[in-house]
Amino acid sequence: MAHVITANDLKTGLVVYQTDDSGWTESVQGAEILADEEALAGGLSRAKAADDKQLVVGVYEIEVEASDGEIQPTRYRERLRAHGPSTHPEFSRQTDSVEAR
Repeated sequence: MAHVITANDLKTGLVVYQTDDSGWTESVQGAEILADEEALAGGLSRAKAADDKQLVVGVYEIEVEASDGEIQPTRYRERLRAHGPSTHPEFSRQTDSVEAR
């Protein structure tokens, strides 16, 4: 199973995902995919260093599926964190996937 690292931005409180250059992005689509245990251990180590520097808080890994260039968290809770509330697409954090009205 593939993983990505997530946390919350310490300044804004927003959900963020670790990128392959050890940066952070608000989009799960920009996250570094960690395909094996060695990569996961390295990613967590880099993320914990960012936590120690008080850039992010609450670092942990999540399981994802990657297909057709899309990253999708496998657990419902993480899909909500990635894409916003489940009430209506208009209120989604990722408005680029919602048609203009």
